[in-house]
Amino acid sequence: MWTIETIVDDFLTEAQEDWIGLWAIVGAVRDRLNLTSNEEIKVRTLAVVRGLLDRGLWPGNFSNDRKFSPWDLPDAAACLARIDSEWDVTKGYPVALDAICWFSWKNK
Repeated sequence: MWTIETIVDDFLTEAQEDWIGLWAIVGAVRDRLNLTSNEEIKVRTLAVVRGLLDRGLWPGNFSNDRKFSPWDLPDAAACLARIDSEWDVTKGYPVALDAICWFSWKNK
């Protein structure tokens, strides 16, 4: 049975090998928790993101040469606020969510 914590653990394992796109987290939350409400998907996705931030992953974006650039924000709360705000602009459209952020290890 999937929970927020098991989804976090799954992405932490995946992050050992690759970057994690926000879009992938959204899809996993929707599918694994069998959700249909966009608002519930957002709430649960942000809970997973919070778990990832608490365990050492950090959001960022890629430069044109595919170099990961972590966001220069002071803490997890600021990261969550930015994701929440940018999500609202995209209306949750999955392709647009891809542009919001990816996650990698903060200290890598």
